[in-house]
Amino acid sequence: MSTAHSDDQTPTLFRDDYHDKFSPVSYLSYYWGSERVQQDWFQFHLDGGYKYFRHEGISGTRLLDLGCGPNIGSMIGAPEHFTHIVMADFSQANLDVIKSWMRGDDVNFSWSHVCQYYLKKYALDPAFESTRLHSLKSYIKDIVQCDVLQSEPLGPSYTGFFDCVFSSFCLETASRDIDTYRRSVLNVASLLRDGGHLVMRGACGEHCYPVGGKNFHTLALTPSHLTTALTDAGFKVKELQIEGVDDPDDVDVNKIHGFCVLAQKVGL
Repeated sequence: MSTAHSDDQTPTLFRDDYHDKFSPVSYLSYYWGSERVQQDWFQFHLDGGYKYFRHEGISGTRLLDLGCGPNIGSMIGAPEHFTHIVMADFSQANLDVIKSWMRGDDVNFSWSHVCQYYLKKYALDPAFESTRLHSLKSYIKDIVQCDVLQSEPLGPSYTGFFDCVFSSFCLETASRDIDTYRRSVLNVASLLRDGGHLVMRGACGEHCYPVGGKNFHTLALTPSHLTTALTDAGFKVKELQIEGVDDPDDVDVNKIHGFCVLAQKVGL
């Protein structure tokens, strides 16, 4: 989202507006369209997720894509050992798009360009696109609504811990202030087993992002906000990458920078 330019005159919408004002079609076209693969920020986020998913400490079968939106693009790069994947989002309309893809309906969107990027970048098997999309449909076991501001983000009836939680541009869009953001990170930690990992992508310094001519709120984070929230929630930050910056302490807070972080739940 970090390369998008919003109109300052357009009113900012917040999380409850995702139910009736967020367009999954516009989002997919703008943020996941085939032309994005050529852009550095898009590659930064794809590569960060791909790399962190394959960190030597990550194991297990249960993976949660928290705040998945209407897309399966991030899960295309997940390792094959995650054979129990749960897709979760606040917006039912977003989840309906994924359900349509799972059924084989025509959703008027192709993930071929994302598959081809991984295939070429990481010298994968030429059959990667067809085999990965096929296996992903069998590995996605549940598609559920979530609310990261609740102490039980998947609801009280959902039981069992995850080996890994992936979240991309989610917590900062749900949180209107830093205290709320910190609580949301704590809520996410409750979904992981002890020793489990969080792979998270987002942006620092971003106030809102456009979708279909509407501006949606996102909390303007700093690297310090991010790492402090993780540490206070019982995580150990194992790796942190900031787009275009070698040292997180050198980030210009007046500019937008993408981030990718890998953290392990070690307890409070």
